[in-house]
Amino acid sequence: MAVTRLSDLVFGENFNGYTIERSIRRNAFVSAGVVVVDPAITAFMSDQGFLVNMPHFKRVANDEPNASSDDPAAIAVPKKIGTGNEIARKLMRNQGWSSADLTAALIAQDPMQVIGDQVGDYWAGVNQTTVLKIAQGILADNIANDNGDMLKTVATDATGAPTDAELFGQDVMLEAEQTMGDAKGSLTAIAVHSVIHTRMRKAGALLDFFDPETGRLDYQTFDGKRVIVDDDMPVTQGTNRRTFTSILFGAGVFRQGVGTPKTPNEVEREAAQGNGEGVETLWNRRHEVIHPTGFAVAGTQVSSNATPTYSALATASNWNRVFDRKNVPMAFIRTNG
Repeated sequence: MAVTRLSDLVFGENFNGYTIERSIRRNAFVSAGVVVVDPAITAFMSDQGFLVNMPHFKRVANDEPNASSDDPAAIAVPKKIGTGNEIARKLMRNQGWSSADLTAALIAQDPMQVIGDQVGDYWAGVNQTTVLKIAQGILADNIANDNGDMLKTVATDATGAPTDAELFGQDVMLEAEQTMGDAKGSLTAIAVHSVIHTRMRKAGALLDFFDPETGRLDYQTFDGKRVIVDDDMPVTQGTNRRTFTSILFGAGVFRQGVGTPKTPNEVEREAAQGNGEGVETLWNRRHEVIHPTGFAVAGTQVSSNATPTYSALATASNWNRVFDRKNVPMAFIRTNG
């Protein structure tokens, strides 16, 4: 009986496109509208270098207008409009899987689709974690350089059980929203650890939305915000208590652009491995930008040509806010549960 091997399959444009589409579709932040694919950023991906410069005009100041008169000696002085520059970082990453890990896939009717599903789901998880690591870096930068004006915290490391005032609830979320002032209406989703999600459930504060075709639970909302549950949300263990970080997002606060590596997919065969039986490995490569609106990369993201690790993305010195607070639809909450 003939056996389909990785080297028998063609990992071309269709496969690469399928895995990218699958990874985007399966990303919870994309489904919630937090991450949007930006064709303008995608267009930048073919340019040389690892940085993407995105200059912008700042908003015109809400100054009092001139009072018109008929006095020719009264000369009005026009205002000027300011400019700024967002700087994004290209992420060049890859992962490989040996054929042994894909054995179950190779007995399927369409092994290309099954492998594509596995690879696409892997990158969906990677990109969700990438968003959260960037958000941690933004929060660290905000605390260090902007007086924590994006953060509302009620967490402490006191002994004893946390009080209701130190736990997650609608009040603390509203106070976090208020860090945006009159722009708070732009916040549309909240990402929480499963512990916080359970607290929401116990409070009976979640609204369920079901898929009209399948009847399965599609998503939930809390006080009108779409809820994203992810156990990669930051949890810090103190001497006495844990501190949970929850994050409010606005629509499209993260923009994504996808590029094309020279060789997106490649099968490597090592004949001597397996004591001569041979081992095949599929390598999949991704070039993309995942960028938070209103920020410029800094530090090692600018000085090093090495793609930043999760740790680097979560580092304060690697981010700099270039928009006014109200123009960055993101807010952070720290509670003891």
